[in-house]
Amino acid sequence: MMLGLALPGGMPIGATMTERLDSFFIALFLPVYMALSGYRTDLAELTKEETSEKWCALELFVGLCVSGKLVGCVAAGLFFAMPFRDAIVLALMLNIRGIVEVAAINNWGDTMKATAEHYSILTLSMVLITAVSTPLIKLLYDPAGQFMRAKRRTLEDLRPSADLRLLTCLYSEDHAAPLIDLLEASAGSSRESPVSLIVLHLTELVGRAASVLKPHRQSKSSGGGGSSSSDRIMNALRHLEQQAAPGAVTVSPYVAQAPYSSMHHDVCSLAHSRKANLILLPFHKSSDGARSTANNSIRSINRAVLQYAPCSVAILVDHGLAAGSACATSANSLLQRAALYFLGGPDDREALAYAARMPDAGNMSLTVVRFKLRNWVGMGGSDEARDEEVLHQFWTRHRDNDRVVYVEKTVEDAEGTASVVRSMSEKFDLLIVGRRGGDDKDLEGSAALTSGLSDWSEFPDLGVLGDMLASAEFASRVSILVIQQQPVKNATAC
Repeated sequence: MMLGLALPGGMPIGATMTERLDSFFIALFLPVYMALSGYRTDLAELTKEETSEKWCALELFVGLCVSGKLVGCVAAGLFFAMPFRDAIVLALMLNIRGIVEVAAINNWGDTMKATAEHYSILTLSMVLITAVSTPLIKLLYDPAGQFMRAKRRTLEDLRPSADLRLLTCLYSEDHAAPLIDLLEASAGSSRESPVSLIVLHLTELVGRAASVLKPHRQSKSSGGGGSSSSDRIMNALRHLEQQAAPGAVTVSPYVAQAPYSSMHHDVCSLAHSRKANLILLPFHKSSDGARSTANNSIRSINRAVLQYAPCSVAILVDHGLAAGSACATSANSLLQRAALYFLGGPDDREALAYAARMPDAGNMSLTVVRFKLRNWVGMGGSDEARDEEVLHQFWTRHRDNDRVVYVEKTVEDAEGTASVVRSMSEKFDLLIVGRRGGDDKDLEGSAALTSGLSDWSEFPDLGVLGDMLASAEFASRVSILVIQQQPVKNATAC
């Protein structure tokens, strides 16, 4: 214990010792210790008639303690305006028994403070309480519940002149350059269409127990060589703010240190508290043109954010066009020509809403490609009507803009869709697609446009078209932006 108190947490000593010893202790010593505790338990002692009164009295005492703790936790939670369901979950969590209780019971047995009957009934009670509490917690606890809201925060519902609140997440300096290049191409032309940029630098927490989410403060160390990775990333984003028109872009920097398993909670929590309209995430697989590397931890985070986000989500797949350090931002954006593939549905409408801001932001040209199925007779559903409405509004707004092109492609089936995408994509620097095509019955036409393409899906978190464009077989260096509209279930009031 004294050695643990003397060692500093975090990098480098605490993180290194945790990395080297944690698996060894968790995989070997802890199971052996728990097995020995169970071996000392003698259930036969509980069946003896002379001990029945003793263990019944002790079990009654344990039951009263657990009940009192449950009632006390729920009452305290309700007193502080916690929802009743959350108060129940908190009470169940606090009643779960762990290694500390096992050690205490073993200590009582070693010092003869507890007889064999007492030891057995306490151990059995601990197992039963944990066995009942754990499934109840999984049943009652909804991680997305705290992010649900009555009002939807989507780009489709946002007025073109309204403030776009964009939460940009980065894991390393390598993610900064492509994200900055995308932001330069889609924001910063005037105060009439402002962007509030919330930047979150995420780093893995190793060797410490408490996660940290806080506003970023510049390091006090002098000289460029002493600046941290967060400093360099935030300086690059502040440079973007300075280069934009006055009042067009505002940057709010944050840093978060957390285990990968709970990092998505920090992302969703910040998006909820700052009322973000869109969360922008880097793809878990990065490429420099010659080779690619994948980070499965980032992939898990992206999947969790897609599931629980309180707003819309976008994933940027960079194929090396914007490679470079966070400090190497150029005045001329590498993204000049963008294309949007529109099949229909909420996600495609959300992608169109984001793409519609690009022609107004600078020298970006935009081509909207509308896919239609030959001989398809629409069902007249609400989604189809909404698709036609937003396309009409988009073209009415940008009809006189020379940098905007709208084309329609009629295809026979999904193979025709893939053929058109392959033939057109090399002409652009950025491709924008919706994550989900047509899964609903109201969108059978758009579903037929991609039917069968998902059978060999490598990245289902990118959707059908996004997976095809990001796959190695596509052999393209075009960057891809995949957008998912905020799910309806995440926009319902608690």
